[in-house]
Amino acid sequence: RLSEDSVASVVEVGLPNLTGREGASERLFRESRGNPFILSELLENLRSRPELLSGKSRAEDWDLPLPERLQDLVALRLSALDEDERELLDLAAVEGEAFTAEVLAAVLGDRKLRVLRRLQVLQRKTRLIQAAERRFLFDHALVHRVLYEALSDELREEYHLMVAEHLAGSVSGQPDMAAAVARHFTGAGERRRALPFLLEAGRHARRLYAHHEAHRHLEAAREQADLWWLEDPVSEAAALRRDILRELGELAATEGDYDHSQKLLSGARELLTPGIDDDLRTELCRLRGESLYFAGRNEEAAAEFEVALATASEGDRRQRALVLRSRARLELRENRWDDALRSCDEARLLAEAFPGEALAIRHTMGLIQLRRGELVAAREIFDEVNDEAPRQEDDSLHAASLANLGIVLWRLGDHEEAMERLEESLSLRRKTGYLTEIAKVLTNLSIARTQRGELDAARHLLTEAQGMKRRIGEAEGLAHGENSLGNLENRAGRLPTALEHYRRAADLHSEAGNRAGAAVALHNMGEVMLDMNKVAEAEVPLARSRALREELDLREGQVSSLRAQARRAALLNEPTRARELFETARARKDASPIEMLKVELNCLQFLLASDELKLVRENLDTLVASSDRWPPEGLSFEYTLLEAQLLSAEERGVEARELFAKILEGASPEKEPYLRVRTLVKALQCKLCSDSQEAEALGQELLALRKLHNFHWLDIPE
Repeated sequence: RLSEDSVASVVEVGLPNLTGREGASERLFRESRGNPFILSELLENLRSRPELLSGKSRAEDWDLPLPERLQDLVALRLSALDEDERELLDLAAVEGEAFTAEVLAAVLGDRKLRVLRRLQVLQRKTRLIQAAERRFLFDHALVHRVLYEALSDELREEYHLMVAEHLAGSVSGQPDMAAAVARHFTGAGERRRALPFLLEAGRHARRLYAHHEAHRHLEAAREQADLWWLEDPVSEAAALRRDILRELGELAATEGDYDHSQKLLSGARELLTPGIDDDLRTELCRLRGESLYFAGRNEEAAAEFEVALATASEGDRRQRALVLRSRARLELRENRWDDALRSCDEARLLAEAFPGEALAIRHTMGLIQLRRGELVAAREIFDEVNDEAPRQEDDSLHAASLANLGIVLWRLGDHEEAMERLEESLSLRRKTGYLTEIAKVLTNLSIARTQRGELDAARHLLTEAQGMKRRIGEAEGLAHGENSLGNLENRAGRLPTALEHYRRAADLHSEAGNRAGAAVALHNMGEVMLDMNKVAEAEVPLARSRALREELDLREGQVSSLRAQARRAALLNEPTRARELFETARARKDASPIEMLKVELNCLQFLLASDELKLVRENLDTLVASSDRWPPEGLSFEYTLLEAQLLSAEERGVEARELFAKILEGASPEKEPYLRVRTLVKALQCKLCSDSQEAEALGQELLALRKLHNFHWLDIPE
């Protein structure tokens, strides 16, 4: 056999005028499996078909039938076998392109050692098969096909049946073998006997996130179960049909098709026997409730969870715990923190004997803490879940804990580790295929990229995330995406566009019943209005946001609202009220470090505008001294610009000019035009230019950038 590199060398010599040689070499290696004779026949085939060599078609799309004389050659070599040798290979062909001595021996009623010896002789004598680890392979798919197609229908079915019955009796409890058993029963014409194995194969593939394979097995099972059920509705076909619909319902939920999922689960529930299948009814109600929850149909989801709890037996502690956890997530969405915590506490007591379920409930408690802004407590929980989930082999929970840990770390100011956790979560999520969760991680990554100024990367992530959410039809997710798009446009300086995104986010969150999300979007609307000097208009969204945050006891959000209202008071020339609001916000100890840094920044900007330079310097020096890293990531530009303005106000002109020059060097007109415009405005206001020509040049650049990037909303003072 030739290696892949050797095949590539042969192709280079044999087809010197070939376009797209790398793809062609890969295809030819795969088709020939490194068999020199088959490779030479394929090359001869290609030489006679110049249209394939021109590069107008991809190698992956080539139609490459093997010449009939190859099949004749294989048949000739097979004709040289004696009867026992041919029987052994015939049975091997029925088992598949890969086969084992153990199965052949069991079906033939022979000793495994004797079969191994016979196979070794065949390998040396014919080269039609080869040993690979603890099994054998046909030298090429062509050998397998010639053998298999030469069998009579009756003999082929009998062999399939014998293999199926052996495997069914010997691989019980091995779900990875279910697909093989189902294939052999189907090949034997025993489709009903194949049904439970198709179901198990589909279930196994779904749990491995192999969605295509899961669909293939489950749809085949559904077709056969439906036919059987129509013939005999009171047979075991009903139970199989129910279980198949349940698996398809879970698979649809994994792929984000929640409407289809809940319909499938409803169909499964209709096949239950009243008064007998109550445990299954509880589970199906819970699963359907979760699909309704993700579809944004909160009231229907709540009703399903109540039915699930009503039908759950007292002894089924695990199922009751799962229902309570699902209900807690719904209560969390509706910002009913205390109800959600009570549901989780009750669920944890019930799940004490079930480590996996208990860990998932613990994770839900971390979500509650995160939503309430209790970041340190949330971090402890997510760290715990992140450590334990791999031991439970729960990739989905592990991915969720990584994503939420990333969110917490970002808000706590540990940005590098936050990005690592989010990227790790995305990698795991792509493996599991949960579209809803992939979209969430993409959105969170886009937020982080936006705050780091990586706007192109952020936009790419958001585009992918919003596309997934539209396919799923997830209103709440789309609302979060609109808010993130607002953040992106805000960072890019397109404030009117940002304002429209925030408006849509607030409306979508309100429609979905997520008052906490609506509060964030309303707050962002107010802050953008302040940046656009629409001070009067900012009053309504800021007041509505603060009222919601106080009603929901969102403590960090309350600090954010105090800060924004202090900014507004300063712009309204109400210094006493602004000072009081800033001091109230600064005195709060229940906001994240990044939010407290925003409070200090806005307060210092207010004090600087009030000419309280000594106080600004003292407070700024205290901040720098107490920080491990300065300027803080995410607010680096704002604090550096403040420092430059302060140096100018302190009449330290040389230092101020150097710092402004450094900021302008980092804010290129191509990548960061908005930050450059803001810097130019402040530099001109500080009158740091050494001569009128320099000031004129900066002013002309400012006006050109304002026009080029449509910063028409930005008022530029004379």
